[in-house]
Amino acid sequence: MHILDASDPAALDAALGDAVFDIIIDDGSHRSEHVIATFGACFRRLAPRGIYIVEDLHASYWPDWGGRYRAPGSSIEFLKTLVDALHADHFAPWDTGIPEDERARLVVQGAEITRVTFHDSIAVIERGSDTRSAPYPPRLKRRRSRPGCDFTGPRGRIARGIGRHRRVLGPRGAG
Repeated sequence: MHILDASDPAALDAALGDAVFDIIIDDGSHRSEHVIATFGACFRRLAPRGIYIVEDLHASYWPDWGGRYRAPGSSIEFLKTLVDALHADHFAPWDTGIPEDERARLVVQGAEITRVTFHDSIAVIERGSDTRSAPYPPRLKRRRSRPGCDFTGPRGRIARGIGRHRRVLGPRGAG
């Protein structure tokens, strides 16, 4: 176990060298800028299939700790961008609302992440077994044989889009 100030990258590098860890738990100051700096310095030290845990995220909603509800720069908002990174391969190429440098950063970051989960005041980020070079296959695939918003799910069932809702119609070819 190492207890260090991860907001000082030089001290972190001196103490850890090129060590790699299966589990990293950020139980530091809980200040948003420290949580973000720690992730930047430590995630690269996470072994393939390792997990990175950030706890006490409720502090990212407290102004005295560098946070606030939906505040840019808060740790929770930073962690939400990891969800975007995980899905960056699926951004519409024609979407000009995403700056190219941000898109590129998210694609690179997302290639290392396989899962981001949130629990009460905790985030868990799972690193992939290796850096992926292609998007994960989507769980729902658009069916070309039917007009409209039909999708085939993992069990061959058809889900038809109805506004923001879907209804399951049954096995392929039914209904």
